[in-house]
Amino acid sequence: MSKYLGMFVDDDIKNFTSIRRLLALKDIDLLPYQDLPIDINEIYRNALNHNVDFIIIDYDLGKQPVKYTGIDVLKNIREQDAEIYIIYLTNKDFVQDHIGDFDQTIKKKDFAKEVDNVVKRLVRALSRDLSLKNEREIENSYELQKKYLDDRIAILKKQLKSEE
Repeated sequence: MSKYLGMFVDDDIKNFTSIRRLLALKDIDLLPYQDLPIDINEIYRNALNHNVDFIIIDYDLGKQPVKYTGIDVLKNIREQDAEIYIIYLTNKDFVQDHIGDFDQTIKKKDFAKEVDNVVKRLVRALSRDLSLKNEREIENSYELQKKYLDDRIAILKKQLKSEE
C-alpha cells in the first residue's frame, strides 16, 4: 500500500501513465480522471470520496469536452478547501494567473527529472499537515475529556448537596 494517494486531473491518459509510474517508484499512488465530468464540482467531490492527499492539475483540458481549464478547477477546489496540496502541471513557459494558489508548479517536460524535488516538497508538506491535524485531534480530545470531567464533578457536587 502506498504512503500517499493523489488524484490526477488531466485530459490525456498518456500524461497520467508516465507520471503515475514515476510516483509509484516513490511509494505514491495516483488516481486517474480519464473522463472529466461536465460538472466541475464533481472533481472535488471525487477527491473527498477517495480521501486523496493531493491533486495534480493540468492547465489544458482541451482534449475532453469540458468548458473549464485547470485554473477553473483550481478556483473551484480552493473555494471549498484552502488546505489540500495542489501541484500545477503545464507546458507553458510563464504562468501568471493564480500561480500563488498552487503549492507547486512544474512543467510537464521537467517532471521526470524533477520528480525527487516534487516528492520531497510534497511529503514535507503532507507530513506537516498530518502533524497539525494530530495536534488538533489531541487538543479536541483534551477538551472533550475536560468537559466530561467537569460534567461529572457538577453531578457529584449536586449529589453531595442533596445528601446534606
